[in-house]
Amino acid sequence: MDFMEFMYIYQDAFNPVYFLLLCSLPVLYYDWRNAGGSLGVRILTVLFSWVTAFAIYKSYFILAPNAPQCVEDFFAVAGLTMAIAITAFIWRMKGYGREMIGAIIAAIAVSIPYTLISPFWNISGHVAYTAGPVIYLTSLNRKFVALLPIPLLMVVNRPLVHAHTWEQSIAGFFLGFLALAGVLYLRGGRRCTTY
Repeated sequence: MDFMEFMYIYQDAFNPVYFLLLCSLPVLYYDWRNAGGSLGVRILTVLFSWVTAFAIYKSYFILAPNAPQCVEDFFAVAGLTMAIAITAFIWRMKGYGREMIGAIIAAIAVSIPYTLISPFWNISGHVAYTAGPVIYLTSLNRKFVALLPIPLLMVVNRPLVHAHTWEQSIAGFFLGFLALAGVLYLRGGRRCTTY
């Protein structure tokens, strides 16, 4: 396998559709550890939310497969929005903790500007939605800084596979920093945790 083959595999392996799901698992674990309650219901909630989001995103390929990239981005964010709504409702109703709510705020903070920018400039969602979760997870536990190479390599990946320009890729990385809004939420409640 040469370097470019690796880069094409890399963009799929760390696709935000799957990466966001994986990053939610430690967050729900920390909430369970701190707030108690059912770990199983938390996992089922996140999985149901993800399946719903995935179905909404995949409907793009049926309803508008030849539409511009910003339409696909809209479907992806619409799916994420539905997942956020489902998860936030269950978390608040059950009192399942603050860390997932912080992650939701982080996702909203990244998604709003991403949705506004996307129709006019093809900013990299792959980079934004890998950087954001890593930044948020690192705020929960400094050991997650070991994941930082994932979004950094994604910054390089997007221009190399001709999906974005360097500017769009770098801008996606900085957009991911808006995930710090979730960190500020946690710190505002004085329950930011570092394990």
